[in-house]
Amino acid sequence: MNLKDYCSFLKEAGVADPRRYLATELGLSKATINSYICGRRLISPENCLTLVNLSRGHLTCEELRPDIPWKFAQLDRSNAETGRLKKEIKQYLSCPGAEALTA
Repeated sequence: MNLKDYCSFLKEAGVADPRRYLATELGLSKATINSYICGRRLISPENCLTLVNLSRGHLTCEELRPDIPWKFAQLDRSNAETGRLKKEIKQYLSCPGAEALTA
């Protein structure tokens, strides 16, 4: 499921303004959520993890950011693991040549 489909799912579930809801939960503006949905902006790895936790598995990091090799870490994506994963992802993305591995 992509972010646009997830917003539709939330709307059907009774959330009046899913984009505003996600923006509030992530501490972002509604415009940023719109940019994510339209593809004008990439979702940060940290926000991917937050969205996966928030959606309780309806969204996956692989679907939100297929350009990142999420398999490199053992991901259980529990709240307890989020901090460690954020650190590992930042380290991975800062490695020389990391962009070649995601191509």
